[in-house]
Amino acid sequence: MDCNRLMNRRNLIALFCIIGFASCSREHRPAGLPDLMPCELTIMNTDGSPLAGATVRLAATEAVIPWAMLGKTDENGNVKIMVNARYAGAPAGKYRVLVFKNTGFDKTRGIPEAKQNTFVDAEAELIWYVHPVYADEKSSPLEIEVIDKQVFQTTLTLTKSIQ
Repeated sequence: MDCNRLMNRRNLIALFCIIGFASCSREHRPAGLPDLMPCELTIMNTDGSPLAGATVRLAATEAVIPWAMLGKTDENGNVKIMVNARYAGAPAGKYRVLVFKNTGFDKTRGIPEAKQNTFVDAEAELIWYVHPVYADEKSSPLEIEVIDKQVFQTTLTLTKSIQ
């Protein structure tokens, strides 16, 4: 076999391998999942400090969207919204932003004392670190609009103190 034919054969094999690997690494998006726009938020406490460890969820206000859109804030209060915990971004639309951070406790061991900036809900066995109004789709005052083909970034500050 001459040298040119050998090189062409190797190039062809390499091309098939690259195409094969590329098709294996492609994300298979669920049917009906719309285009997603990058959506990054920063959540700040009432005192201006970053809210770390909070769950942030988007609830559509104008349409029914069957996809879970949420994320968790890092130590700087930053969160990247993910759809179904797998796909980065959010579809274009208007959303109410829900923010919640709480931990459970076992009331058979006693009801913990409320510390500064917390609320103890003995019946639900929860300690809230963010006012519950922010966790409610109907009452959260935080709203955003994600625009088609644009990166969305903003800072939201909680204004209602827990106590």
